[in-house]
Amino acid sequence: MWRNALVLTTTVLVAFVLAAIMQLDFLLPYKHYLLAEYGQSILIYLGLLAANLFALFFWVTRKLLLKDTGRKLAHLEKQLQAGEVARDLGERLHMEASE
Repeated sequence: MWRNALVLTTTVLVAFVLAAIMQLDFLLPYKHYLLAEYGQSILIYLGLLAANLFALFFWVTRKLLLKDTGRKLAHLEKQLQAGEVARDLGERLHMEASE
């Protein structure tokens, strides 16, 4: 789940940086001065933006991918207590071993 958020964060951040570079191409003659003077501030801003994007995407993926988790776990616990899962798993393993 955190991998999904990381991929989305990286994609959005790269897209943001590329869009900014394309819009600010008139500043290219001054890039050495700008990076020397404001490079640390730019990196801090990008780091904070990445952290916030990661948190947002992580929260969204948890909300979307973990719906009704409590209900599903309660159902699994009932199956475990009844022995259904062990029986089904044993049957599957026996079928795979015979193939």
